[in-house]
Amino acid sequence: MHNTRLGVLAIMKNEAMNITEWLDHYVWLGCDSIFLIDNGSTDDTIARVEAHPFRDRIELVARSEPHNQVGHYREVYATLDIGSQVDWLIMADLDEFWFVKDGSSLKALLDKQMQAVDLIYTNWTVFGSSGHDEHPESLRRDLLSCRPNLAAHENTKWIARTAALNADWMYTHKVRDLDSRRIISNNVELQLNHYITQSREYWRTVKMVRGDASKAENDGVRTWDYFDRNDAACTAQDTRLSSLVGEAQGASLSLRASA
Repeated sequence: MHNTRLGVLAIMKNEAMNITEWLDHYVWLGCDSIFLIDNGSTDDTIARVEAHPFRDRIELVARSEPHNQVGHYREVYATLDIGSQVDWLIMADLDEFWFVKDGSSLKALLDKQMQAVDLIYTNWTVFGSSGHDEHPESLRRDLLSCRPNLAAHENTKWIARTAALNADWMYTHKVRDLDSRRIISNNVELQLNHYITQSREYWRTVKMVRGDASKAENDGVRTWDYFDRNDAACTAQDTRLSSLVGEAQGASLSLRASA
């Protein structure tokens, strides 16, 4: 048995199509605390968070200022005193799903193998829409087409030991100023599925119109050309997460991963 307290921090806007599955996933992964920053949602995202069966694990805060993703992360990390609540913090967007490739417990991995580590990077495995016009029932089960190679090194996310983490060092894809001897990249045991395009319905109604979380100049980059180029690059198939999820849903998954 492990004593690790695991948390995830994310910012979201208009994620009603995906929020329930995303929450299910991070409960399944073993997260004791889920820290959600709402960046001005106008759909049913908040209602779905409030209705989630593991609502007691979720801390939900509103930060409406646009294009300030990193600033919101830092301020919320400090204000909620996240470092005192969890031992390890996962950074993830609402289209990003971390998991251990063999389906074992992330907490156990962190407990048993990461005692000399403060920061873990994992590269994106980038997925396309797998031909979905309407939004799929499940991103994890239904989206299987991905780029054949891991993204360039800068396209990573991170898991950090909070005892070594300062809010001012946090960035979306990197953490600065930690001891380089205690930083690793782990793409052997860990995988980070990044579902960029998802479906034509999602792209049209959400991604193309809500704006960018970090930079105003990126508000218009999510075009149909972007969608088509990403889909065309997704020539490989990856069923690791789909196989782990199977037909199980929500609470039953959380029990297996937390064991």
